Amino acid sequence: MGAQLTEVIRCLNVLETDRTGSSSYRIYEAYDVRQMSRVVQDDLERVFAAMARSTSSILIDDICDPLKGVFDAINLRYAQRIVGEDKGSTIFSPRRRPVSFVRPDFLLRDGARDAILRLYDTIAAAPRASLIAAAAS
Repeated sequence: MGAQLTEVIRCLNVLETDRTGSSSYRIYEAYDVRQMSRVVQDDLERVFAAMARSTSSILIDDICDPLKGVFDAINLRYAQRIVGEDKGSTIFSPRRRPVSFVRPDFLLRDGARDAILRLYDTIAAAPRASLIAAAAS
C-alpha cells in the first residue's frame, strides 16, 4: 500500500478502535469501496500533501541485534519444513534496506487531522449495508 496509505488506514483503525473497541479488515474494505468518491479524494489529497513533508526512512537490517533472533528463527523454521535440517538453516539471505514511514507530526499540518476525521466519518462509519450496495454497483 505504501507508507502514506498504510498510515491513513492505521489512523482509521485507531479511530475505529476508539469508537467500537476493536477494528478489522472492514476499515480497509470500506476504504476500498469509497476511495474514488470526490469527497474522499479531496481529503486524501490534503492528507497526502501533509504527509509528504513528514515522510522519513529508516534502515532495516535483518542481522541487527533486535532482528537477528527473528531472522534466524524464520530461516530455521523454513529450512526444517522446506529442505530439511541436513541442508542447513539458511534459506533467506539477510537484507539491508531503507523503509519509508510517515512521522505522526503530519497530523499538525494543513488540516490533516480534520481531513482524517472526515475520512473516518465517510469511510469507516458508513453502515455496512451501504458498503455492500456500493461494492455491488
